[in-house]
Amino acid sequence: MRKEITIAISVVVLIIAIIAGTTYSFFSSVATSNNSNVTATAEKYEIIYTGGTAIDGDVKMLSSHVGADSTTVSIGLANGVNVSVNATLFISITEISSELAVSGFKWEVYRLNGANETLVNSGTFQGATNGGEINILTTSLSTTQTSYKIYFWADGNAIGNEISGSNFSGYIGARTDAITGIVDNS
Repeated sequence: MRKEITIAISVVVLIIAIIAGTTYSFFSSVATSNNSNVTATAEKYEIIYTGGTAIDGDVKMLSSHVGADSTTVSIGLANGVNVSVNATLFISITEISSELAVSGFKWEVYRLNGANETLVNSGTFQGATNGGEINILTTSLSTTQTSYKIYFWADGNAIGNEISGSNFSGYIGARTDAITGIVDNS
């Protein structure tokens, strides 16, 4: 029995050594014969994102975004970055009462240019859930930092007192494209 175990272990070790040696030989041959002109460069890829304050508290009943709760975020590429990349801003919902997961609870995104605000997107919290996300803007980034102000309010023309005592909390997050490269091994 002991002799059989020793033979079995020896055979397994021999098979592993043959496979490892063959694999190494193959990849060494491929790397030296096919990729003699491989060059690689790297680009700096740095995103600068400054998030706003958390969104938390009583929801104001208004007829428009004027006077509504808001938060401001800023996003862009670091100086010297010359990679084309998109970013998506989103509302990450920590908590939302069912009374607020309706079309009457609204958000609007404005691009800031000094004191000027330009509406770039709007939507509602219809169907929103605790722990969910709502994508609010996808934009191409540049080395010029761009600021966005996001407003939240309950549209008094669309909903009424049923939202009294309702809760909402969350924050504005951002994600960017994944950047990949292609190796030309011709």
